[in-house]
Amino acid sequence: MMKQVRYITLAAALLTVFACQRGIDEVMPVGQVEEGKITVTADVAMPAGAEESKTALSGNSVFWTTADAFSMLSQDGNTKFTIVSGVGTTKGTFSGDPVAGECYALYPYDASSRLEGDTIRFSVPQTQVYRNGTFMPSTLPMIAAYDAAAGTASFKNLFGLISIPIKASPSTKVFKLAIHDHSGTPLWGDAALAVNGKQGTDMQKIQLYGGSNTIYIDLGTSGVSFNSTAKTVVAVVPANAFKHGFSVIFYDKEDNMIGFLGSQSTANVIERNVITQMPTAVMKADFESANVLNRGYYKDIFMDAGIYLTHRTTLHAATYLGLSLEYINVAPNEELTKRDTLYQKKIVVGDENDLNGVLVYPDGEPRFRTYYCNGGQSTKHGRSMGADGRTAIRNYFNAGGSYVGTCAGMFFSCEGYDSNENYTYYLHIFPGHSYHTGMSKTTTDMIFEDNCPLFNYDCLKEFTFPGNLIQSIYHNGGGYMSVASKYFKEGTEILMRFANCPEGGESNNGRVSTWAFKDSEIHGRVVVSGSHPERETSGDKRGLFGAMLLYAMDGVGIQQSKGELVNGQWREMDKGTKAKDPAHTAIGDMQYHHFTVEIPEGAHDITIDLEGTEGYNYILCMNKDNFAWKADAQFVQAGNGHEKTFTFDSLPAGTYYVSVQLNESVTATPYKEDGIDYYMEYGGPVEILNGIPYSIRASWSN
Repeated sequence: MMKQVRYITLAAALLTVFACQRGIDEVMPVGQVEEGKITVTADVAMPAGAEESKTALSGNSVFWTTADAFSMLSQDGNTKFTIVSGVGTTKGTFSGDPVAGECYALYPYDASSRLEGDTIRFSVPQTQVYRNGTFMPSTLPMIAAYDAAAGTASFKNLFGLISIPIKASPSTKVFKLAIHDHSGTPLWGDAALAVNGKQGTDMQKIQLYGGSNTIYIDLGTSGVSFNSTAKTVVAVVPANAFKHGFSVIFYDKEDNMIGFLGSQSTANVIERNVITQMPTAVMKADFESANVLNRGYYKDIFMDAGIYLTHRTTLHAATYLGLSLEYINVAPNEELTKRDTLYQKKIVVGDENDLNGVLVYPDGEPRFRTYYCNGGQSTKHGRSMGADGRTAIRNYFNAGGSYVGTCAGMFFSCEGYDSNENYTYYLHIFPGHSYHTGMSKTTTDMIFEDNCPLFNYDCLKEFTFPGNLIQSIYHNGGGYMSVASKYFKEGTEILMRFANCPEGGESNNGRVSTWAFKDSEIHGRVVVSGSHPERETSGDKRGLFGAMLLYAMDGVGIQQSKGELVNGQWREMDKGTKAKDPAHTAIGDMQYHHFTVEIPEGAHDITIDLEGTEGYNYILCMNKDNFAWKADAQFVQAGNGHEKTFTFDSLPAGTYYVSVQLNESVTATPYKEDGIDYYMEYGGPVEILNGIPYSIRASWSN
């Protein structure tokens, strides 16, 4: 937990830091006062008792700039005043149309700001722009009562700031970061400020509404590299923010979460006109896809290169796309041994060290985004899996994991082939039928269907396909899908058809070569082909297989809640796989568990408590009206430790989602015998494979 250091008084605001301090004799006017306009001398009053040595932002000098303007608000409207002289100093002259009656100057200028009775209304933006060690002046609102007789306005800061020096190891380029307030305090939105003589003092009352407890810092289109030399992030925030701490999430150019700072000290309560300085923190690497369907998995692909299948330990398309992969790679066809069968069963079905097998978590949820089955001999492979192995793959698919297959892998997904209906040794996850083409060791062309969803992926978009034709895809004993009405089930998508088949195989022209199937938002998606695009090392055919993988992974099942948290009751998540009680089963490596909680009207003193198993690190998240992920939840506690708590004085009534993630994982290295990589062997905290218990509770007073 990070500790607060001493405050630095914010002595001058609505300002920007110059690279070097300029002398008064260098300051030039920036405009002329037009006829009929009036001028106002505007400065920033030093807080009582403040010393020059406590000027803001670690002693840098701050000045007015050429772009500065403020709103002069009265009951008659909003008049814009722009700077005409004083750039480079802390006292500037501004010019605007004459005003009458009681007026208040509000910085920065915004045409929508207004005075309604005794209330000033203005907007506070959600996004601020990064400046190393400082901030954009237009994000710090200031107020001044206009002294018409003297022609002056002395501005006072309405908000405070927080300053965090940040390092990263290794160097990481960041394009955006989010700051979450754990107490639920709004950090932006529409603001209402009473003009009762207390504005701009510590007794002021500002109400923010319509916003949220999350602000963003934009680091520009080129991003910023954080490394071993600290760069300071400064954010403008309202007074009394962060009563229960805050967290920071970092994003790449595609809005993927790539790092976080854990929950900061609950002692950091922000004061108006003060920069709260934090000690240097190191950004922790992490990753979470911008696509919520791809979150909460251990890895991307599990590849079946098992008994009677083509043997490989890499997929060129997966490597190209940066997808993570594990495999089972046993038994060259002519050398099947009992050891191979034992290894395949151990990985897919499980053993005493992993009761559920590698495909699923202890509660049966998918651990990989997709399962890929190679070509080979589908009937023999299906037999080699045994009933337990086939059931394990079906359960994985039914729980939301997707499936990709080529050639034999295509057949293996079906209900039957040729004259064999309801074939025992197939998976039946695609409820259709397939037939052999009669073509072997040759190539065929294929034609994409119009509006084929595979075209949505960049790995295929980079190529052109005149007439929707892709040429020369390797084919060896593969098959096609039956379109007979008794086999063609709802949820089936035709993706591609054979074209220009070789002599002797012309009857296959126009037959369905590649297709997808998804019948439920809970189940995964099947994406299969009767040919072999997976073998390609580059080019459009590698792009085709990459698109098949991505389309499958974008079709995983939706997340589901474990149940509702009841006020004051601990929910024990401690069951094992054999208990067959997924709603109370312990959590797996990098897995999320989701819950809901209904916060009633008038609830107060609200807490969400997580008590995990000592020695393991958990992440606690909370979000209103949608699933809570660490990348974008309203509330995130991502620091190390097995205990986490959110505390709120109150919350708007409604449905909240609470999630727990076990931020621990096994290490995976190839297991080798006789020079062959058989499978990925797990090390580290392998007990995680059978689940780590925790308890969670929501409580409040009515």
